[in-house]
Amino acid sequence: MRETWGVFSNISITKQEFKKQRQSSIAYANVLTPGDLSSLAWIESPLKNESKDLVEVHYSALNFKDIMLASGKLSQSPVSENAETSDCMLGIEFSGMYKGKRVCGMGSCKCLATHVDPKKMVLLDIPDDWSNEEASTVPCAYVTVYLAL
Repeated sequence: MRETWGVFSNISITKQEFKKQRQSSIAYANVLTPGDLSSLAWIESPLKNESKDLVEVHYSALNFKDIMLASGKLSQSPVSENAETSDCMLGIEFSGMYKGKRVCGMGSCKCLATHVDPKKMVLLDIPDDWSNEEASTVPCAYVTVYLAL
């Protein structure tokens, strides 16, 4: 039997080190300083370590909630206490490609991204007569109307 050893430690980094640019093909966008729209930045996603089975995002829609969060007019306190979502609440709908099919979808956060995890999203096939751009705006509106009925 082979034993595996590891270590867990905390490393302090400065804000300059955190903001230092790195190359990454899997990232999500977030406002680093709520209220300062110029602080919108791409952040390397933890998905890069997880799976090759990801949705490639082509379009991501911004809605009123995203603008309010980014401008600091709405608190970024998450709906749930999930630590995974507490650092970024931007982006809940998108469209893109998954396993060779055009899909649109919705998640709780981090959909303003290059890739999303399909296991954490609701995915819908895009009808042939819709563009990906149009499809990225449908999930949130559809769920809002459905729940209002």
